[in-house]
Amino acid sequence: MDRSLLVCFGFVLIPVVFYLAIFFVVLAPSCVTIIEKKISDLSGFDFEIDTTVCFGIGSWVDSKIMAAKKGKKRRTLLVKYGPIAQVALPTISVPEKDRIVIAIPWVSSVHAKRNRWRGMRIDYEIGKITYPGRETRLDDAE
Repeated sequence: MDRSLLVCFGFVLIPVVFYLAIFFVVLAPSCVTIIEKKISDLSGFDFEIDTTVCFGIGSWVDSKIMAAKKGKKRRTLLVKYGPIAQVALPTISVPEKDRIVIAIPWVSSVHAKRNRWRGMRIDYEIGKITYPGRETRLDDAE
Protein backbone atom coordinates (compact mmCIF):
# COMPACT_ATOMS: atom_id res chain seq x y z
CA MET A 1 0.00 0.00 0.00
CA ASP A 2 1.25 3.49 -0.83
CA ARG A 3 2.65 5.41 2.17
CA SER A 4 0.72 8.58 1.28
CA LEU A 5 -2.52 6.57 1.26
CA LEU A 6 -1.74 5.23 4.76
CA VAL A 7 -1.02 8.75 6.05
CA CYS A 8 -4.27 10.02 4.51
CA PHE A 9 -6.18 7.07 6.00
CA GLY A 10 -4.63 7.87 9.42
CA PHE A 11 -5.73 11.51 9.20
CA VAL A 12 -9.30 10.37 8.64
CA LEU A 13 -9.40 7.43 11.04
CA ILE A 14 -7.92 9.19 14.09
CA PRO A 15 -10.52 12.02 14.22
CA VAL A 16 -13.37 9.55 13.62
CA VAL A 17 -12.22 7.30 16.48
CA PHE A 18 -11.75 10.35 18.72
CA TYR A 19 -15.25 11.65 17.89
CA LEU A 20 -16.86 8.27 18.57
CA ALA A 21 -15.03 7.98 21.89
CA ILE A 22 -16.20 11.44 22.95
CA PHE A 23 -19.77 10.67 21.89
CA PHE A 24 -20.08 7.35 23.71
CA VAL A 25 -18.21 8.35 26.85
CA VAL A 26 -19.30 11.97 27.34
CA LEU A 27 -22.39 12.75 25.30
CA ALA A 28 -24.43 9.55 25.41
CA PRO A 29 -26.70 9.57 28.44
CA SER A 30 -26.11 7.06 31.18
CA CYS A 31 -29.03 6.41 33.52
CA VAL A 32 -29.42 4.85 36.95
CA THR A 33 -32.73 4.00 38.65
CA ILE A 34 -32.93 3.89 42.43
CA ILE A 35 -35.87 2.34 44.27
CA GLU A 36 -36.53 4.93 46.98
CA LYS A 37 -39.36 3.17 48.82
CA LYS A 38 -41.57 0.09 48.57
CA ILE A 39 -44.93 -0.14 50.31
CA SER A 40 -46.35 -3.65 50.42
CA ASP A 41 -49.98 -4.61 50.96
CA LEU A 42 -51.49 -1.19 51.57
CA SER A 43 -55.19 -2.06 51.31
CA GLY A 44 -54.36 -4.91 48.91
CA PHE A 45 -51.93 -2.96 46.73
CA ASP A 46 -48.15 -2.65 46.42
CA PHE A 47 -46.58 0.74 45.67
CA GLU A 48 -43.07 1.68 44.59
CA ILE A 49 -41.39 5.08 44.44
CA ASP A 50 -38.31 5.22 42.24
CA THR A 51 -36.01 7.90 40.90
CA THR A 52 -34.09 7.79 37.61
CA VAL A 53 -31.02 9.98 37.20
CA CYS A 54 -29.51 10.42 33.73
CA PHE A 55 -26.11 11.97 33.10
CA GLY A 56 -24.73 13.41 29.88
CA ILE A 57 -25.63 16.47 27.85
CA GLY A 58 -29.05 17.54 29.10
CA SER A 59 -28.97 15.60 32.37
CA TRP A 60 -32.31 15.00 34.07
CA VAL A 61 -33.97 13.41 37.10
CA ASP A 62 -37.47 11.90 37.19
CA SER A 63 -39.38 10.17 39.95
CA LYS A 64 -42.29 7.77 39.49
CA ILE A 65 -44.89 6.20 41.70
CA MET A 66 -45.98 2.79 40.45
CA ALA A 67 -48.78 0.55 41.75
CA ALA A 68 -49.83 -3.09 41.41
CA LYS A 69 -52.28 -5.45 42.99
CA LYS A 70 -50.70 -7.15 45.99
CA GLY A 71 -48.08 -9.66 44.87
CA LYS A 72 -48.46 -8.96 41.13
CA LYS A 73 -45.49 -7.99 38.98
CA ARG A 74 -47.37 -5.88 36.42
CA ARG A 75 -47.15 -2.32 37.67
CA THR A 76 -49.01 0.78 36.53
CA LEU A 77 -47.57 4.29 36.46
CA LEU A 78 -49.64 6.59 38.69
CA VAL A 79 -47.54 9.76 38.54
CA LYS A 80 -44.22 10.91 37.06
CA TYR A 81 -42.66 14.13 38.30
CA GLY A 82 -39.43 16.07 38.67
CA PRO A 83 -38.26 15.71 42.27
CA ILE A 84 -36.62 18.38 44.39
CA ALA A 85 -33.41 17.34 46.18
CA GLN A 86 -33.48 17.16 49.97
CA VAL A 87 -37.30 16.99 50.11
CA ALA A 88 -39.15 14.19 51.88
CA LEU A 89 -40.46 11.27 49.84
CA PRO A 90 -44.16 11.17 48.95
CA THR A 91 -46.63 9.52 51.27
CA ILE A 92 -49.35 7.22 49.98
CA SER A 93 -52.54 6.36 51.81
CA VAL A 94 -55.82 4.61 51.06
CA PRO A 95 -58.28 6.35 53.41
CA GLU A 96 -61.34 4.85 51.71
CA LYS A 97 -61.82 1.73 49.62
CA ASP A 98 -62.33 3.82 46.47
CA ARG A 99 -59.68 6.52 47.02
CA ILE A 100 -55.87 6.76 47.01
CA VAL A 101 -54.14 9.89 48.31
CA ILE A 102 -50.60 10.72 47.18
CA ALA A 103 -48.99 13.59 49.08
CA ILE A 104 -45.78 15.14 47.74
CA PRO A 105 -44.34 18.16 49.57
CA TRP A 106 -42.62 19.84 46.60
CA VAL A 107 -41.87 18.99 42.95
CA SER A 108 -40.20 20.87 40.13
CA SER A 109 -42.92 19.78 37.70
CA VAL A 110 -45.51 17.09 37.10
CA HIS A 111 -44.96 15.27 33.81
CA ALA A 112 -47.86 12.81 33.87
CA LYS A 113 -50.51 11.63 36.28
CA ARG A 114 -53.39 9.21 36.46
CA ASN A 115 -56.63 10.32 38.13
CA ARG A 116 -58.29 6.90 38.36
CA TRP A 117 -56.92 3.39 38.70
CA ARG A 118 -58.80 0.12 39.17
CA GLY A 119 -62.01 2.01 39.90
CA MET A 120 -60.35 4.13 42.57
CA ARG A 121 -60.02 7.92 42.48
CA ILE A 122 -56.48 9.24 42.98
CA ASP A 123 -56.17 12.54 44.84
CA TYR A 124 -52.88 14.43 44.76
CA GLU A 125 -51.79 16.74 47.54
CA ILE A 126 -48.78 18.54 46.07
CA GLY A 127 -47.49 21.29 48.34
CA LYS A 128 -45.59 23.29 45.73
CA ILE A 129 -44.89 22.98 42.00
CA THR A 130 -41.89 25.10 40.95
CA TYR A 131 -42.64 24.95 37.21
CA PRO A 132 -46.36 24.31 36.74
CA GLY A 133 -47.40 23.45 33.23
CA ARG A 134 -49.25 20.94 31.17
CA GLU A 135 -49.00 17.42 32.40
CA THR A 136 -50.01 14.38 30.42
CA ARG A 137 -53.16 12.76 31.71
CA LEU A 138 -52.59 9.03 31.65
CA ASP A 139 -55.26 6.67 30.38
CA ASP A 140 -57.58 5.89 33.26
CA ALA A 141 -58.59 2.50 31.87
CA GLU A 142 -57.37 -0.42 33.98
